[in-house]
This record gives sequence, structure tokens and C-alpha cells, in this order.
Amino acid sequence: MNSKRFLIMLAVCLTLTLFWDSSLLRPVKLLVVLVHEMWHGLMSLVAGVRLDGIEVHWNESGTTLVSGDFGKLGFIGAVSAGYIGCSLTGAILLRIGLLGRLERLTLVLFSVVLIYFSWLFTSPLETAFYTGTGYGLAFLLVAALGQRPARGTLTAVGTFFLFYSLFDLFDFTRDVSSTDAAILASYLGSHSLQDGEIGSTSVAISVVWTILILAASYAVLSGAVREALHYVAPAAETPDDIPVPNLGLDNSAGPIPSHPLDSAGQEFQADMMDQSGPDDLDIEEYGCLPSRPAIPVRDG
Repeated sequence: MNSKRFLIMLAVCLTLTLFWDSSLLRPVKLLVVLVHEMWHGLMSLVAGVRLDGIEVHWNESGTTLVSGDFGKLGFIGAVSAGYIGCSLTGAILLRIGLLGRLERLTLVLFSVVLIYFSWLFTSPLETAFYTGTGYGLAFLLVAALGQRPARGTLTAVGTFFLFYSLFDLFDFTRDVSSTDAAILASYLGSHSLQDGEIGSTSVAISVVWTILILAASYAVLSGAVREALHYVAPAAETPDDIPVPNLGLDNSAGPIPSHPLDSAGQEFQADMMDQSGPDDLDIEEYGCLPSRPAIPVRDG
């Protein structure tokens, strides 16, 4: 896996673990809450009711305002869509970040969806409006900066969404009655909330949602993780890989030998050494070797 992306994922998880209750993470948590409520609203529209508005509060809570009559399955689907849909969004963003393909287009589409929902279903000058519009414009700017910033942003945001959805699902330290699991448990007939208890039904719903989140995340991310783990960066081109231009010579015989003499020349040299003259031939005696036979000169 690309070491930079792995470090981004690790840094996000460690930051959320160590500073979960810190106000420094609140701006990013508000984005997750907004997407969470957007999924509630989207499934409410699918269930056949009207989406009147989406609210995000500074205390990291959210409200989806709808009007109309839900069917039983429609209500269960709309309530369950918050955590499951938010985690699915994170898994898709993380997948694109890991694969490193279409990251800028994905970030632009995500920005458009945020701005669209913020302008249509939130009140101007409210937290939800500022959150959706602000992050939408910021993500568009990041996409314009290039592929690497977009890839890093998708990896960080996707990891944040997944971690937040799983961690917040079992955060029963706040007002239990305001959690999605408690709302669904009450709808299904649980009376534990009336006694101020969490109740086994709420815990069971949280467990079921967690299983669905993990299954959906595995289906989306398994291929991307395998591909990222086996990713090998292309090797840099070496001088040996540079093609030699054809200058009209026949290169089919292979590389030019490093020795100045070819095999035929080496055999010829060996034959000449074997056929050398008599042993009493002394270069120092003659001074030099004759290059041709002497021509006799006749007197007169």
C-alpha cells in the first residue's frame, strides 16, 4: 500500500481516538452529521414522504424534518439509513482514494451534492447551511489543486466517516433517547427508554447496524485494499532501457562485443602465432623485419 495513504489513515484513526471529545474535531464532525442527516432525508423521500428540512446543531446533533405518513419498512429504512449510509459514503470515498482513479471527479461530485442539499433543505445562515456550503467550496478548491491533494482528502474524509459511524454508534454516554437506535427501539415497542435505561433492543439494533456497516465496507473496500497492498511503483527508466536509434546497421546479431577483435580475428591471431618463424630469428640482429622479399641487383 502507498505509505502516504496508509499514514493518512493511521493519523485520522489516532486523532479520533485521542481527541474524540475535543472541540478541535467539531468542524469535521459537523460534516459527518450533515451527511448522516442527508441520508435520513434521502431515504425518507424514497419512502414516499416529504423532506422539509435538515438541521445540524453545534452540539454535534442533527434533525431531519419530514411530513407525511411512513410505512413500517419505510420508517425502519429511513432511521437506519443515517449510520449505514454515512459509512457507505466513507467507504466509497476511501476506495477512490486508495485506487487513485477518478479522485478529482469524485470530490467534485461530492461537493455538488453537499451544496445542493445545503441550498435546498437547510435554512440560510444556520450551521447546516454553512457546513455544507463551506465544505463543498473547500472540496472544489482541493480538486482544482490536482490529483494528489484530492486523493489525500478522499482518504482522510473516507476514513473519518467510517471511524465516526462505528464509534458514535456505541456512544451511549450522551442522551440515549436521541440516538437513532433508541428511536427505532421505541418505534418497535421497547419501553426501556421510559425507565432511563439503554435496553437490550437498542444494543441489538446497534449490533445489527454494525454488521451491515462492516459487510458493506468489506464489499466496497476489499478489492481496493488488495490492489493497494500489491501496488508496485513503476521503475525508473535506466540507460539500458533507452532504445538505440537505427543508423542503417544490422542490429539483429546482438550487442557489439566488448573486445575489439571478433571471434574470427581471434582465430586468425592464434594461427599467426602458431606459424611464426624459426626460433633463431632475432629482431635485434636484423634491426627490423622485412616487409617484402629483397630484389637482387645485377651489375653492369
